[in-house]
Amino acid sequence: MVILALYGYLNGYVTSRTLKFHGTTDWNFSAFLSSVCLPLLVVSALTFELIFAFMGRSAIRYSFKHNILRIVGWYILNGIMCFIGAYKGYIEKATPNPVPLGKMVRPIPEQPFFMHLCIIIPVFGFIQFISMYAEFTYLVDSIFKSHMYAMFGFLLLNFVLQGVTIALLSCVQTYMQLSYQNHEW
Repeated sequence: MVILALYGYLNGYVTSRTLKFHGTTDWNFSAFLSSVCLPLLVVSALTFELIFAFMGRSAIRYSFKHNILRIVGWYILNGIMCFIGAYKGYIEKATPNPVPLGKMVRPIPEQPFFMHLCIIIPVFGFIQFISMYAEFTYLVDSIFKSHMYAMFGFLLLNFVLQGVTIALLSCVQTYMQLSYQNHEW
C-alpha cells in the first residue's frame, strides 16, 4: 500500500507539472485525469484476468466482493494521493521553455527517398519487432520450462534495451535527416 501511495503521488505530481508546462491552469483537472486514467487501464486489465480466472475455474481466484473491495480501495488511495501530488506539483513555479521559438516560419525541404514514411516505418518497425520477438520467445520458454526466477530479470533487461533501441533509432533518423540537409546529395 505504501508503494501504491507513493506512485499515486508521483503520478499526480508529474501530470500536474506536465500540464502546467503546457499551459493548463486548473490543477483539479490534472489531478482528476491522473487519478482516473491509469487506474482505469489497470482495472480493465485486471478485470479481463479475473474473467478468465472465473471461466477457467482457477483455484487462485478471489470472490467478487473481495475484488470489488480491492478496486475501490485502490481508487480511493490512489485518488487521494494523486490529488495531493497534483496540488504539490501545481504550486511550484512553472518550468520555463528551454529554447525560445523562432518567429520566422521556414519551409521543410524536400526529403530524400530513404526518409519517407513508407521506408522508415517498415525498417525501424522491423528492428523493434526483432528485439521484442527475442524477448517474448525467451519468456515463453521460461514459462514452459518453469524458470520463473529468470523471467522477470530478463523482462526488465529487455524493457531497458527496448527503450535504448527506440532512442537510438530516433537518433539515427535525426542524423540521417541532418546529414542529408547539410551535404545536399
